[in-house]
Amino acid sequence: MIPMVVIAALVVSFLTILGNVKYLKGIIQGQVIPTKATWIIFCTVTSLSVSSFLTVRFDLVSGAGVVTDFSVASLVLLTTLIKFRREKLRLNSFEKYYLLAACGCLVFWLLSSNPFVTNILVQMLLTLGYIPTIHNILVTKRSTESKFAWSMWILATVLSFYPALVNHNFLALIYASRGLVMGSTVLALTFKFPALPRIS
Repeated sequence: MIPMVVIAALVVSFLTILGNVKYLKGIIQGQVIPTKATWIIFCTVTSLSVSSFLTVRFDLVSGAGVVTDFSVASLVLLTTLIKFRREKLRLNSFEKYYLLAACGCLVFWLLSSNPFVTNILVQMLLTLGYIPTIHNILVTKRSTESKFAWSMWILATVLSFYPALVNHNFLALIYASRGLVMGSTVLALTFKFPALPRIS
């Protein structure tokens, strides 16, 4: 019989992937044009997140969300690079400093050999990554975000608390808490402000 904690982890991964299916479909069909820089940066940071997390403790059950996030981000980036290979790579000021901060986390890890603190720093960096989205919604008074996708991600985050608590994985709890607070903020703003009108 499969333990409940493993089932919960599998559901977390499924919901995370489900939240990205529509987004990936939009990329493939050319309806969504992702920013290459954004996904390169997100892949860089999530790779640091999953690698430092698993170095501290190789716990794929508690870290189901962490691992799936990186896997999905990599798939989105790969799809974007193939579909929009002719699009030039541009970095704005925020993205440049964000990427520099990610490199700083890596350097800290290499010099300190402390993956635990590195992971905490990466979670702080991932928290800052929500700022452009939140700022854009507040300034434009319009939401460009998918209610379905964010709902799936938040549901996955809530479920991820179970294996994290059962396995006493502190970093998994930090990851879930960060995702719940920031994800709920984005979803609340998405419901508060009307979606952008469709352009026919």
